Amino acid sequence: MPILKVFLQEILFRQDLRDRFKEQLSEIMLARSRGIVEHFRKQGKVVQYPVADIIRFASTVVIGYVLFRYLVAPELEWDDERDVDITVDLIMHGLTPREFT
Repeated sequence: MPILKVFLQEILFRQDLRDRFKEQLSEIMLARSRGIVEHFRKQGKVVQYPVADIIRFASTVVIGYVLFRYLVAPELEWDDERDVDITVDLIMHGLTPREFT
């Protein structure tokens, strides 16, 4: 966790680190994410938004969860299995009122 905190702090202020991160990781992540979105789109499980928008939205939810879970409030009691289910449900259905199973 201390390494992650330092990384996040440094990447916010250092352009050279942002460039390296983007170069080395974003291409891999985008290609894999694009494949996942297209797979579920073919099954009719994903809306016809642009792929980049779907990836951005899902990434925002996941990164927000990770930051809150490990940096903001790691001392809270967490049920990781339930939290993953809720996160996936949020990505798939948004905040539309319905019963969560």
